[in-house]
Amino acid sequence: MAQMWITMGPQHPMTHGLWTLRVKVDGETVVDAKAELGYIHRGVEKICESREFLQITPYCDRLCYVSAMTWSNSYIYAAEDLLEVEVPERAEYIRLISAECQRIAS
Repeated sequence: MAQMWITMGPQHPMTHGLWTLRVKVDGETVVDAKAELGYIHRGVEKICESREFLQITPYCDRLCYVSAMTWSNSYIYAAEDLLEVEVPERAEYIRLISAECQRIAS
């Protein structure tokens, strides 16, 4: 059987629209694979340069529809570290529980 390339993405359910995977197959055997990234680049970093702290969180939520809370949490954690904010223990537990629920859901 002749070798052929199969493109999986960016609309394939496996990729969530984030990237595409080109797979070279020989019958049922995968011979080679090439990943192409950057399909959802929207310039969020540049947009956030002209926004205030509280205006950035909604952009982080929209970076990935599968794990929206993970991205906004990462931004908030970084901001808290820079500003040396002391987070109450109860808030840390709430964040942990919500992050685990997000992980299970995705």
